[in-house]
Amino acid sequence: METVSESPEQTRKIARDLAKKLRQGDVVCLFGDLGTGKTVFVQGLAAGLGIKKRVLSPSFLTMREYNKLVHLDFYHQTDDNIKGLDLQEVFASGKIVVVEWADRIRKFLPKKRLDIFFNFLDEQTRKIQIVQKNS
Repeated sequence: METVSESPEQTRKIARDLAKKLRQGDVVCLFGDLGTGKTVFVQGLAAGLGIKKRVLSPSFLTMREYNKLVHLDFYHQTDDNIKGLDLQEVFASGKIVVVEWADRIRKFLPKKRLDIFFNFLDEQTRKIQIVQKNS
């Protein structure tokens, strides 16, 4: 599926709508340059899952947990830090797991996942492509 978002509000709505289709244990991997809307998308997913708590990027923490959601961010992580995390345990937690900067941990990602690619079309407009991976 491919769609276009012309604002952060529209990106949140796309994510809220997607959240209705997600099941516990799903892994959602976000790919895209800085500023393309990945964290905004996670905020929309969280809202769609009924999470009332404010969702912030866990860039310096790597992980934030909410009642139905685990939010990972690997922007500031090194290979040594990543190897120290038990990602398989996180992916098997039964929660929906969302990974920002998933390209940085590609070799650790489960084969069954949802990949979402964010690309700039212009200053306000983003192309969002959603791809289901099963193997």
